Amino acid sequence: MAWIAPLLAGAITPLAFAPFELSLLIIPALLVLFHHWLTLPTKLAARSGYLFGLGMFGVGCSWVFVSMYNFGGLGLLGSGAATFAFVAFLAILPACTGALVATLREQCPRRWQQLLLLASAWAGYELFRGWFLTGFPWLNSGVSQLGIPLSGFAPLWGVYGISWLLALSAGLLLMWLYQRREGWGYGAVLVVLWLAGGLLQNVEWTAPQGEPLKVSAVQGNVDLGVKWNPEQRSENFQLYADLTELHWSSDLVLWPETAMTAFLHQMEDNIDGFIATAQETETIVITGIPVVDVESRRYYNAIVAFAEETSLYYKRHLVPFGEYIPLESLFGRVLEFMNIPMSSFSAGSDEQDTLHGAGIEIGASICYEIAFAEEMIQSLPKANLLVNVSNDAWFDGSLAPYQHLQMAQLRALESERWIVRATNTGISAIIDDNGQIRHTSPQNEVYVISGEVQPRQGATPYVLWANWPIFILVCGVLAWFGVSRYRYQNG
Repeated sequence: MAWIAPLLAGAITPLAFAPFELSLLIIPALLVLFHHWLTLPTKLAARSGYLFGLGMFGVGCSWVFVSMYNFGGLGLLGSGAATFAFVAFLAILPACTGALVATLREQCPRRWQQLLLLASAWAGYELFRGWFLTGFPWLNSGVSQLGIPLSGFAPLWGVYGISWLLALSAGLLLMWLYQRREGWGYGAVLVVLWLAGGLLQNVEWTAPQGEPLKVSAVQGNVDLGVKWNPEQRSENFQLYADLTELHWSSDLVLWPETAMTAFLHQMEDNIDGFIATAQETETIVITGIPVVDVESRRYYNAIVAFAEETSLYYKRHLVPFGEYIPLESLFGRVLEFMNIPMSSFSAGSDEQDTLHGAGIEIGASICYEIAFAEEMIQSLPKANLLVNVSNDAWFDGSLAPYQHLQMAQLRALESERWIVRATNTGISAIIDDNGQIRHTSPQNEVYVISGEVQPRQGATPYVLWANWPIFILVCGVLAWFGVSRYRYQNG
């Protein structure tokens, strides 16, 4: 029955994330997992990691089934099988991490060495998951700590730094349980660590720039079943144009991802009057729209900003099998079978300028990109404000929209920049530089949220250093124990 504990520990882990936000629940879950990794033989430690992954991703990423079933055309059994395969694959990574810890722990006779090993292995696993096969940073444990003391470290070390400290916290509690009478020192270190995080929550690393701006995020709630019909193009644009008519007093109006469902060059003749009004009212209108390069015949998932001058952003981090086909010769018919619209995009360049308008520089991201902390800071410190457009209707009725918004909140905290977020069906939001939601929308309603944002200037340490400090720490610790093991085995 030893398999039940890590499976249940993994299954309760998503409760630490939005919409439940039982942040502290992740610590006992990690405590159970780490106990297995420090006490079981290598194969059983790997099994515990795998079961933990099955529970965590099986519950936390259940939205994959929703998307497959509602839009993938795979049916009940096919969607279930595809979701299980996805979860089973992701669970391999914590299994490998468990095996690594069990292998290296012989070189950790002291408790403080075991603490370093656990924290570094856990953070290293999440770093690797955020990179491997273009990355999948969903359910990174650091995100769950938003709003409680460890989040004070976000502007310093980012989400992976919080993950390292969170794993260290779970390890400190575990060591206290191992040595209850003599383990008071571990508790003292834990208290100091969390007090430091609480104090850091009051530190401002950046400064306001200029006057606050009035912004509006427009949520059209367009049904995906008809959104991409050619005859729907004009209606989609008119819906958003009509909603915007009531908000020309805003300095910035944001529409969702692919709010316009025709290519930009196909819409230019129809929107000249709208753009002229935007320029007359000095309102920057930013919208998601597909763009085609006529010469190269490449398609881009893009954002266009209509202001004094038109500026563009092309999505850089595409979703595998959703926006492009990896190993196209092998999987070439997957997207054709699933009938996903606009799914043959090319990636934009990593070297793109910010959007311009309303007297500020604006860093842009599209949908999934906001999950990648190291990519969001590439427009900084130049950008004074961040915008994110998305279409979470693919995962309607699941945990995904809440988890997606929570990641945006942490991006705001890491960068100390306000974020304006517009989605097709929700959750649209205005997030302040502390990661707190100031205004939000209901789901599945036509809705416009408006409020003030404060542009900011300067850079947090995380913007300057990115993931390098935690990467060097993780690699250094694991290399140290790895070399020690090699020397031990080879006399």
